Amino acid sequence: TAVAAATVTATTLGAISAASYLIPGATINADRAALVTCTAAGDGATSDWVALAAGSYNTHLVLNSGERTGALSGDVQVSIDELRTDGNIYGIATVEVAGFSGARAIDVTYKTSPGSAVRARVVSNSGGGATFYLGKLTHGKIVEHPASLNHGTHVLLGDSWFASGFLMTHLQARLPLATFINAGVSGNRASQLLTRFGTDVAPTGANFVWVMCGTNDYYADVTASLFEQQINQVTGLIQGIGAQPINWTASVGDALYAVAPYERLTVSRQYAAEVNYHAHTASPNGIGAKYRSANLSANAVSIPAGGSVVLGVTPGKTYLQAFLKNLFTSAGGLNIWVGYASIIDTTTLVDQSTFASAAEIKNTILTRADTAPRYVVVVAYNPSGSPIVTSMVADIAWVQA
Repeated sequence: TAVAAATVTATTLGAISAASYLIPGATINADRAALVTCTAAGDGATSDWVALAAGSYNTHLVLNSGERTGALSGDVQVSIDELRTDGNIYGIATVEVAGFSGARAIDVTYKTSPGSAVRARVVSNSGGGATFYLGKLTHGKIVEHPASLNHGTHVLLGDSWFASGFLMTHLQARLPLATFINAGVSGNRASQLLTRFGTDVAPTGANFVWVMCGTNDYYADVTASLFEQQINQVTGLIQGIGAQPINWTASVGDALYAVAPYERLTVSRQYAAEVNYHAHTASPNGIGAKYRSANLSANAVSIPAGGSVVLGVTPGKTYLQAFLKNLFTSAGGLNIWVGYASIIDTTTLVDQSTFASAAEIKNTILTRADTAPRYVVVVAYNPSGSPIVTSMVADIAWVQA
């Protein structure tokens, strides 16, 4: 679901697109953050109501609890409200978050009733003025609970975090009836876990396989999407031998790393925000999708001499820059503008990119300076003295405002 959608009492809600250590979301993962400014305790923001099937859920929220007036550390309350079929609203789960130490991930676990809807509510606990930041919010259904861990064979598959042995020592102390096999190899990436799974894990008869990986991947500039694909292949292999996978998320990168590729904090945060360890994929254009795909077309449109015509437009507005995956127009002699417009016309077009017609354009970022919600619009302009008839096909990736 989207970040904060409504305010609670005397609250000011503002959008933030800048990326910094203190601000969750923003340009790291093509999501925006919200700055919540409060004047009294109980002020805050809520998400939209979302209808969920009855069951167990985990709501995951990235936030920064901010600060109170006087540069004191922030203190907020994250709650889950349930709207039941009788019209009553109940608070069914609460987590307190305090401190001003950058963005963090908060998880709230709860159960819902049949036919109900839920929302997240984040309010300030401070009596005076306060500010805090809200980032990406997701609701996930819990479909499986771990079995009792204190038995069977446990394999630790991963990199130096396991190879060093200190994590296994702690696990052995907590699970004394279990047998542990350390299959950690320093420097390993997810692709190498896949390569050695057949020799290091499959023959062990493992009941549980703990996976710790990612640090070496982002230091090697492996993209978050490729890492997610590979780590979910590992999960599939574990399930294929009848064992239960237990994933550790990637470690936090060094903000002051002294050798190339230098700063790794940003990319490690991208791993944290983007990687789905549960092998579930969102519909390309459905709820939970980040980038939507707009397939646009126009057939035999006459462009008047010295005039311009809208050939296509996305079905909604976006705050962010779009990505032109493909565009082709059949007739030459035209200028093709792809830009951002507040209404579906050519007069409000801003930040437009210009392309020659009758040439295939691929994989182009449609940069923009303006950050108002706007449609992505494709326009054909005819600079000649005679009408030109053209057809067009385009595929544009965009993020719903």
